[in-house]
Amino acid sequence: MKIIEKTFGNNYSLRAGENHIELIKYGKGPYDFKSFCVKNTKNRKLISELRKRFYRFAEKEKYIIQSENSERDKKQTEFLNDCGFVIKYSKQVFLKNLVKHDFLYHDIFKYRSIDKTGIEKFFEIFKASADDPIRTIDRFKKNINRVKREYKNEDSISNWKLVFLKRKPIGIIMPFKILTYLPPRFSARKEVGTLLNIALLPEERGKGYGRIIHSRGLMILKEMGLKTYMGSTETNNYAMLKVFKLNKCRKSMIQHFYCTKK
Repeated sequence: MKIIEKTFGNNYSLRAGENHIELIKYGKGPYDFKSFCVKNTKNRKLISELRKRFYRFAEKEKYIIQSENSERDKKQTEFLNDCGFVIKYSKQVFLKNLVKHDFLYHDIFKYRSIDKTGIEKFFEIFKASADDPIRTIDRFKKNINRVKREYKNEDSISNWKLVFLKRKPIGIIMPFKILTYLPPRFSARKEVGTLLNIALLPEERGKGYGRIIHSRGLMILKEMGLKTYMGSTETNNYAMLKVFKLNKCRKSMIQHFYCTKK
């Protein structure tokens, strides 16, 4: 059976009759984690060839594929394991009902939006505090423009905040409004908020500030009219896992991020 392999835009597909593998948005942007669907028959020889081609493409592009520990992604996870992919890292996902969220801390900080501080000043603290692949002001500006263009989400960016302690900027909060499905418990489409980044300068960590600015971030999302918060952190980020617990976020699922062995 003839195998047709195509790359078009940010998509990739392998097809052989009714058998197919499709990747959506496999681009290398920092927030474009990959997703795909798989459909195969019991033709073992054909499946083996599809696996080999798919793995070679992934190896060449050096990209990461996301799969959840849910019944929905069970087939996808099995396929990745059979291809020879390995888990690069895992994230614990948390949810919270924002309607019930209250800010309970004595807030010692002041907050100024990116509109007031300017992009350059915001980026200076972003770069110094956040573990993020965007390391130049030009890339940061391009990413902001991409968010505005693709997600029509200018109101989220206007709510990005610099955190000040006694007039000194020490961290960032980056709330973001998304419209998504939340598997596996949510079947209805809901407006959901997340925090693309909350971060403190290295010298300000370990002082209990994280739970305060995280809670403030949840309040900003609530004030944006959002009902549900969805956040995540790597499973070995114990400081952030503690912040989620302190702010009464509940565990939802674990996401695994797979890569080729090299």
